[in-house]
Amino acid sequence: MGNQGCPSKMLPIHTMVTAVVLGWKLQFADRWRPTYRQTEDRHIIVEWLKNGAPKKDYSSLIHPILTKTCLQCHTPASGLNIPNLSSYSGIQEVAKVDTGESIHTLVKLSHIHLFGIGLVLFVLGYIFIHSVLPNWIKYALIVMPFMAIFTDILSWFLTKWDPIYAYTVVIAGGLLGLSLSLQILISLYQIWFLRPDTIGTNREIKPENNCSNSILKTYQVVIGVCLVGSFLVSIAAVKLNPRQKENQRLGKIRNILLVADLYTENANIDTIYQQNIKTQWLNLKTATYLNKNTFKLEKLSFNALAKDQEYGKEIPAKLDIANIKRRPKYMPIYFVKKGNTIQKIILPIYGKGLWSTLYGFLALENDAKTIAGITFYQQGETPGLGGEITNPHWQKLWQGKQAFDANGKVAIQVIKGEVVPNSPKAIYQVDGLSGATLTSRGVNNLVHYWLGSDGYGSFLHKLGRQGHE
Repeated sequence: MGNQGCPSKMLPIHTMVTAVVLGWKLQFADRWRPTYRQTEDRHIIVEWLKNGAPKKDYSSLIHPILTKTCLQCHTPASGLNIPNLSSYSGIQEVAKVDTGESIHTLVKLSHIHLFGIGLVLFVLGYIFIHSVLPNWIKYALIVMPFMAIFTDILSWFLTKWDPIYAYTVVIAGGLLGLSLSLQILISLYQIWFLRPDTIGTNREIKPENNCSNSILKTYQVVIGVCLVGSFLVSIAAVKLNPRQKENQRLGKIRNILLVADLYTENANIDTIYQQNIKTQWLNLKTATYLNKNTFKLEKLSFNALAKDQEYGKEIPAKLDIANIKRRPKYMPIYFVKKGNTIQKIILPIYGKGLWSTLYGFLALENDAKTIAGITFYQQGETPGLGGEITNPHWQKLWQGKQAFDANGKVAIQVIKGEVVPNSPKAIYQVDGLSGATLTSRGVNNLVHYWLGSDGYGSFLHKLGRQGHE
């Protein structure tokens, strides 16, 4: 028997998860629209995904199925804001696995959760320790939420290594909720409803086992858990700091390559960046390049540059539609070049959304008017609503739109609802995000600000007049 029937190598677990998830989606579609897809077609697609979605089988095996069942709608020609399944690259985007938040974000969130929730648990535990219960029950219910939150947060990191630990996150969260519920309900019941005369003498806790002894031991356990958790998180933050900075640098390069349509999965992004991208620092006021040393500028974030008295400036209230108060006097601009010819111009942009400051890049074609793409690499909007600004399908809606009208005025708009395809204004409009009006307005405002006279506007008009030489 040996290895008969076994694959030559194990597939990555993320590939298996992708196949299962897409299989569920296809099965759901069958349930409601049984004429759309035969069961055997669904099995063929799922098996193809489980085998790693090899490109050699796409044209002969998968594309005919999609042509028959899906491509009436899932094509760019339909004008619908749905995934494009008409090409292998479109399938890859749909099948891409979300690996979750970065290590940097997880460390930041864990720091907040451990200290914030730890304080709440400490106060609640102090109240609960005075309840009339056997000491071992009180100890167990007070320690349980501390252990649960620590296990929960630790599992965030372990899940990036192996998705199986996602179950631990769920179980630990359930234990946290259960222990907190019991502490709260028991404390409220005994405070408001339990009468002292109903407590029998046999249930009373002797003084030597109550008050100082039990409270001291509880404090010792709680403080010990807090100190251990804090120590581990601090060590992780210090040890991971160099890696966080490197990941931030690579993340920025990746987003520049994405918006420039130069990003290739598993390729050396540093090499691609160095071969194709040229950086120039721009004086926004004079619309000229800086000749002086830009080392300090490159080391500071946009916020730090904006706050610096030498490198930042206050934005007049009537111009501050991006709601950022101050901006750097100098901003980096990235050119995609082929020889000496500019192919695309990539502009850093940022401004306020609903809950957070949105940071991204806007790419223009070499006419300095046509939008080539947009991407956001840092935001804190509501997932599924405003957070959809990072959705590749929404970002693709920007491609080919005109940033300026015939008079050179900023004309691009994120509208409420969907763009009417045959409207004469459609070339200047992008669909708004459903349920995220304020985030959509924030994106619209920040794009208008950075393309306007106080942003890159003067430079772009100058570049257009010069013919991009």
